[in-house]
Order: sequence, then C-alpha cells, then structure tokens
Amino acid sequence: MGTAVRIMLVEDNVADVLLLKESLRHLAISFNLEHYENGEDAANAIAAMTDPPDLILLDINVPRVTAWNC
Repeated sequence: MGTAVRIMLVEDNVADVLLLKESLRHLAISFNLEHYENGEDAANAIAAMTDPPDLILLDINVPRVTAWNC
C-alpha cells in the first residue's frame, strides 16, 4: 500500500467525525486524520504547518471560525 493520505478535518459533530472515519476504513484507504473541533485551533495548526495536508475538510458552521479572518 502507498503513502497514507493526510487529511485535516475541522468538525465539531462527533457523529460526523465517526462517519468519516468509518467511510474511509470501509474504502480501505490508508489515511492519517488530523481532527480539530473549532476554527481557531485549525487556523493555528495551518499557520504552523510546513507541509500541508493532502485534503482539508471544513465544516463551515464550526465554532470559533472568526480566527480564519474571513
């Protein structure tokens, strides 16, 4: 199997996080999931990254999203 897909998930709903994990496992995708429950923590993590994830999944209604400075 190849290199694991690095996924950043910004989601505050536990059920949605579990659903995504189960879906990826069902597809037999090798992945590393970085989960953040609010926009502020995710924005801080992105600012500190030197190597971005392969995919970012963002809940647009996640708490503390003002840190994105939209």
